[in-house]
Amino acid sequence: MVLRNQLLLGTVNANITAFHSGVRHLLEFQREFPAQMKQLITHRYPMEQYDQAINSNDPGRIKVTLEISPGH
Repeated sequence: MVLRNQLLLGTVNANITAFHSGVRHLLEFQREFPAQMKQLITHRYPMEQYDQAINSNDPGRIKVTLEISPGH
């Protein structure tokens, strides 16, 4: 999904019905709790720190993103 020139990429281990259900639930959650939705991404790393993003064992992590700056 691309929004405001930002990419959201993920994988799921579910069938298409479960995936669509998950998207609907996320949209409902976002409408009802927008501030909390923003808190789901707990860690953001530049692409150069991908090893930290992948290998950290921080139990407080919910979702981690790698941010690719223009020119990469």
